[in-house]
Amino acid sequence: MCLTFSKVNFNRRFVNWPYLNPSCIIDGTDCPIKEPTSHWALKRRWCSHKMRHAAVRYLIATHMVTGEIVFLSKAYPGAYSELNIVREELFGERKTGERFLADNNFRNTRVFVAATHGSEASRMRIRQHRCLIERRISALKKFGVLKTAWRGRVEDHRNAMECVVKLTNLCWRV
Repeated sequence: MCLTFSKVNFNRRFVNWPYLNPSCIIDGTDCPIKEPTSHWALKRRWCSHKMRHAAVRYLIATHMVTGEIVFLSKAYPGAYSELNIVREELFGERKTGERFLADNNFRNTRVFVAATHGSEASRMRIRQHRCLIERRISALKKFGVLKTAWRGRVEDHRNAMECVVKLTNLCWRV
């Protein structure tokens, strides 16, 4: 089992960053899997538009300054919307007035800060902060278990992903 001292904890988004607007950076990532079904109608559910292959989708949140991964969602089929994952898993954890820094797919300005409005300078700052989560996702994908098609049970993929997240959080702190 993975180390417990490096537990992914969403409340850590406020460590050395007391601000609600934005509180953390969110983004989705897809990991390839062997198609869990041969039925054509069910295959569409697992097909990721990012990979054009069967995949599981996760939503990840990182700390605004340190880049530590503070949230990892459950595993969803690759065709599942990132916005729906946020609604199902993060809206209940969100504090009043809290906003998340996200990519331009998230349009609700009451909940998300994205590089779609404001001056060019403010959009550039948002893009620079978003680079932090892109680097973290890139670090995750260096692990072969996440970049090659998962051949095990889909239900077990979340455990592998959590172990990789904990390992990268340990490395990131050093």
